Amino acid sequence: LRPEPSRLPLLRELEGNLTERITEARQRIWLGEVAGLEQTLAALRAKKQHAEQLSAAGITDTPQTLR
Repeated sequence: LRPEPSRLPLLRELEGNLTERITEARQRIWLGEVAGLEQTLAALRAKKQHAEQLSAAGITDTPQTLR
């Protein structure tokens, strides 16, 4: 599935939230939680990077009007 470039603000917000959750899990020594959150963060960052590349190439998910 292709990430939608219009969702970049949401992806960035989710990245920040996950980073905060990882910090909290480390402080509480929830090692299993840290591992799962880190995997989720890695996948999210890959999707965000792909969406950024699409956006930079001018590819959008906004419908175009027919002429």
